[in-house]
Amino acid sequence: MRFGSGNQKYAISRLQQVSDFAVNVLQYPEKYRNRPAYFASHTVTTNQLIDIVEEFGLWDWKVVDVDVSDSVKTG
Repeated sequence: MRFGSGNQKYAISRLQQVSDFAVNVLQYPEKYRNRPAYFASHTVTTNQLIDIVEEFGLWDWKVVDVDVSDSVKTG
């Protein structure tokens, strides 16, 4: 499912990196005290992922576009 334009970036991380980030926060709490900590291995859009799937010839599924304006109203 492609929500909205598909150009919104979101963060993804591999499991090993998530655990490394957690250890870092626990080892250096003063560095992260009273502020959010953002960690990501990559940032990617849905459209970029679709392009990768097409490039590798893994196109066995259909992209369903979802209009998010109704969800925004509901939220």
